[in-house]
Amino acid sequence: MPELADILDSFCRLDGVHGALVLAAGGDIREERFSEPRDTAPLAEVVRRSLEAGSRLAEALQKGGLNQQYVEFANSQITSEMLQGGQTLVVVADTGANLGRIRLEIRKNKKAVEGCLA
Repeated sequence: MPELADILDSFCRLDGVHGALVLAAGGDIREERFSEPRDTAPLAEVVRRSLEAGSRLAEALQKGGLNQQYVEFANSQITSEMLQGGQTLVVVADTGANLGRIRLEIRKNKKAVEGCLA
């Protein structure tokens, strides 16, 4: 089975993707890989808060649990995929990056990421 770092690195090879990380259930960063060094604590906080808001909204609308969340800013996009145990896979990319390709790669790698975290 591939190592978690290798899987996250594979996301960085997609056009327009800057990096990927895994957040623990409480929002702490478990593992991260980015094409260039950056302070990811603010990113983790944005993802944690947006997932909390999205989960509350899904609950209020009686839509079941939140599976995936996408947030787009002026120059970047964040795709967050809920994993087992309340952990989250996060992929950060340029606004123009191919969201369909990113979502496909998340779907293809989700089980492997969960396996690494077990």
